[in-house]
Amino acid sequence: MFRLIAALAGGVLLAACGPLPRPFEADDKGANPLLRLADEGGVVVPPAFGLPDEPARALAEALAAALRELDVPANVRAGNPQSLILDLQYEEAGGRGRVAASLVDPQGKVVGDPRAEAQRPARPDDPAAWDAFARPIAKALVEAMKPDAVAPMELPALIVGAVAGAPGDGGHALARSLAFHLQRAGARVVDARGPDVLAVAGEVTLVDVSAETKRVAVRWLVRDAGGAELGRVDMQNPVPARVVDRQWSELAYDIAGASVDGILDIAERFRARPR
Repeated sequence: MFRLIAALAGGVLLAACGPLPRPFEADDKGANPLLRLADEGGVVVPPAFGLPDEPARALAEALAAALRELDVPANVRAGNPQSLILDLQYEEAGGRGRVAASLVDPQGKVVGDPRAEAQRPARPDDPAAWDAFARPIAKALVEAMKPDAVAPMELPALIVGAVAGAPGDGGHALARSLAFHLQRAGARVVDARGPDVLAVAGEVTLVDVSAETKRVAVRWLVRDAGGAELGRVDMQNPVPARVVDRQWSELAYDIAGASVDGILDIAERFRARPR
């Protein structure tokens, strides 16, 4: 059971509660493949063509890792019929390498096909040696998978601040995912505070329910430019411990997506207040 409560300061309660197919998941994913990845097997990266076995696997691992750093679920293992497949082709000339990537959805449609060129890795069996190819390709793929830009809403600007309590660098992943989802919803997200900017900060609490399960609780606080609390969004869900420990970026993406409506509702009510 997923539980979400968004409340405004002063006792106004906005609630949504109901079973969801996975923890912290929003219902409407639309047609954007980036929003379907966590459900449908993510991106699978097979060994690259044009390289011996070990370098081919190393390049694939580098691409999968670069995508995960950008909060896109990706792996080099088998997926499922709903997975997106990232095919890689390596060519070399004059000591420089060129990687051509092609991301294909389950219907065979090419979602993105970026290229990257760099000096041939000195240690091609090491995934880290392929970073110069993997990182620009991953960034280009994320841009290609984003939905078309939409006009900003008539809402106050929002700045996403720190998220405390998440494992490892999970706070950064959660804040980045929230900023992405807010922008996707049409909100204006800024990098600096100002007199008309609402600040969103988060806190994650993890509680061991059993050896296999953790309860993940997330609280978002929305404050005005003066620091006064306008409202909060609270959510919690039991989650397999392995997901919390090993797949936090995927979980962070789901949490952020499920948080947006409550945060924007608070911002909308603030905008509607008489001045």
